[in-house]
Amino acid sequence: MFRYEKDSINGVELLKFDALSEKKNIVHCFTTRAGGVSGGGCESLNMSFKREENRKNVSENIKRVAEAAGVDFDSVTMVPQVHGGKVRVVTEEDRGKGVSRESFDEGYDAMVTNIKGVTLATIHGDCIPVFLYDEKACCIGMIHSGWRSTHARISRNAVVAMVENYGSKPEDIIAVIGPGICQNCFEASDDVYEAFAEEFGKEFTDDLSVCRPDLTRKGKWYISLPGIVYKTLIAAGVLPGNIIRSGVCTCCEENRDKYFSHRREHGKTGAMSGFIMLK
Repeated sequence: MFRYEKDSINGVELLKFDALSEKKNIVHCFTTRAGGVSGGGCESLNMSFKREENRKNVSENIKRVAEAAGVDFDSVTMVPQVHGGKVRVVTEEDRGKGVSRESFDEGYDAMVTNIKGVTLATIHGDCIPVFLYDEKACCIGMIHSGWRSTHARISRNAVVAMVENYGSKPEDIIAVIGPGICQNCFEASDDVYEAFAEEFGKEFTDDLSVCRPDLTRKGKWYISLPGIVYKTLIAAGVLPGNIIRSGVCTCCEENRDKYFSHRREHGKTGAMSGFIMLK
């Protein structure tokens, strides 16, 4: 279903999904911790400018990932992520913003484009990355889905943006739910539970696979963000057979050496990135 590829030059290790790798006209990857130049809690392949003061380190890390993935550094485009539900339709004029050029004026948590040679990149510390690809309409999407964005149905919003802007049909879209925090690691309080319960109703409250109470502590819940993203994609018309779930948790102790985790490290750490580009 997925594999890790290690670059022989800098040791950059990237996660790639078979469902996307078999397509000839896209490039994609999800980064790990290996192969960068950052130090301290961000060691070594930190992809977030917000996580460390030395922008040169992050730029060098992005350059290394771009080289290993086979995309131009100047094509890498990042939006300011604000944990909301807005989607940016990325044009040729946006190419490189947020990395090698000035940033966007507003914040978004998803991007879509049909422009070849523009690399959509999102930042993740535990939040769920979602890759979208429609081969027929020749367009892509990249989503950052933390709990607030998941609550705002950001994945649905990105699918709608592909439909409205590029003529996509939801049943033609392939969606990959990448590494992020799992249900066992995402412990939430009553306020988060109540927000999801109000938005999703019994589909959330009565499904133990996406929400279960902590039987030892009142007011604590274990919530599956990947599970809710999956339900959101289904409701948006994406076919179950076209949704791939990695099942990889960035927060589990067993993955400490492979992935950064905002929750596990109490915010004192780096972040990964999801890349996708049309060739």
